[in-house]
Amino acid sequence: AGEVTAGWAHWMPGVAEQLAELDAWEEVCRAAGASTAGLFKSPQPVTRGVDLDRPHRVLRLAGAKDWENIEFGSAAKRPEQIGDFVIKRAIGKGLGGGAVYLAQHFHTQEKVAVKWPLPAEELGMWTRVQEQLPGCMGLPQLFDSGMHEGEPYAVTQLLGADLTKVIQRFDPWDRLRRWRGVRVLGRMVLRRLEALHSAGIVHCDVSPYNVLLGRPGGGGCEDVVPYIIDFGLARSWPGSGPLGAEHGTAEFASVRAAEGRERRPEDDLEALGWTMVWLLLGDLPWCEWQFEMKVHLELVARIRAAKLRILQEGWWKLRSLEPRWAMLADIPVELSSFMKTSNSLSTRPTPPPDYRLLAALLGGRRGLSAEEAEREDLREFRAHVWPML
Repeated sequence: AGEVTAGWAHWMPGVAEQLAELDAWEEVCRAAGASTAGLFKSPQPVTRGVDLDRPHRVLRLAGAKDWENIEFGSAAKRPEQIGDFVIKRAIGKGLGGGAVYLAQHFHTQEKVAVKWPLPAEELGMWTRVQEQLPGCMGLPQLFDSGMHEGEPYAVTQLLGADLTKVIQRFDPWDRLRRWRGVRVLGRMVLRRLEALHSAGIVHCDVSPYNVLLGRPGGGGCEDVVPYIIDFGLARSWPGSGPLGAEHGTAEFASVRAAEGRERRPEDDLEALGWTMVWLLLGDLPWCEWQFEMKVHLELVARIRAAKLRILQEGWWKLRSLEPRWAMLADIPVELSSFMKTSNSLSTRPTPPPDYRLLAALLGGRRGLSAEEAEREDLREFRAHVWPML
């Protein structure tokens, strides 16, 4: 237990301040929707905060506007104070110029995350989530919001590492042990998505970058749970209309999302499926493609075609291909069934997703309420995820 606690200190707020601080290349990967795994295995891997040309290349490949002038890390300018919160440092950054800062309340000294500037639409969606799903487990609390220098800001619960950090801790473990942990994480994220969907909200960008681990209540609890963050692309369902294929994280987006269609709950579920495949295998075959292609929409289309072929023709047909593809043939049958059951490929109106069946495919017990299932998954998290961290 002591070793687990010591190992976890690097990840959690209030224990080590560097919990969520991103190296320059990781910061850019998050912003550009590029794969950190791809950067690790690229011919010229980015080192810690040194090679800044490589992150800018990622931004260019991702189609970011004015990519040469985007600053990150210690070079980025930051405000001294926003509202009642003293800004400590940047812990994340978006392509639109907005950043996420580690901050501290001027009087109470409570540590929080401050996002500024952010689009008014994103703040509106975040407010809607808080109003319709108050106290929902796994959705960050919105503590405060307002205007700073004429632009909106949001103050939220400070969380820990995203799943791109978690996967590095999974590497030494065998496939069976990893699957036990991945399916627990999958069930918990599925429950958060079900809550959002029940409120008529589709997240539209489920990916490892947008699932963070944190303590319920901001740090007073010893348990750790996954949180879904970033409602910048979230849309109402139904009736929000098409969302361009360039929006979202291409490696994990659904096939329909890559076609620029109106996003549906099923698209979030397929994206969760690809996220679980990535967590289990440690990679996806298309994670390196962004270094081969200069036009982002061409990359999106190429990844879409690969995913569509897998989902339509079957995972087992990949066994005869090169190792990067053949590894997909070995995913558990429950996970491939999850992808099929999400029914994301249908272009016709479909019944609402069967979340109970999807949870059961990931090892969840039937007949439990959301609260009972969460408590059971917390026990499973301690048993199967914590030891790998």
